[in-house]
Amino acid sequence: MDVDSPSISAQAFHSRVYGSLLSKFTGWSVLLVGQVLKVVGGTAALRASDGQSVTVNMQPGSSYTTEFVEILGTVVDSQTVQELQAREVQQSCGKYYTSGGSQFAFV
Repeated sequence: MDVDSPSISAQAFHSRVYGSLLSKFTGWSVLLVGQVLKVVGGTAALRASDGQSVTVNMQPGSSYTTEFVEILGTVVDSQTVQELQAREVQQSCGKYYTSGGSQFAFV
């Protein structure tokens, strides 16, 4: 399987990505976990696990009240995801650490 071009069958599983992979998945549904940096109107700024900034176009009525969220969304471009669904991730689900930049892991 060619990793650079996701197959249709891979879409049933919603590839989990980080910021620098978004450009390889333009137009595809993905899962992205990020740290919420700010929310203004219907747009959220997230920091992905690789430290990349990602803009999320939120669904109407969506709100993020935890520090981390998991987004199921469609990749618009190399820095933007259109939210289809969002799930807030509680701190107790994993641990946050910093290592050569902002990185986090959920275990």
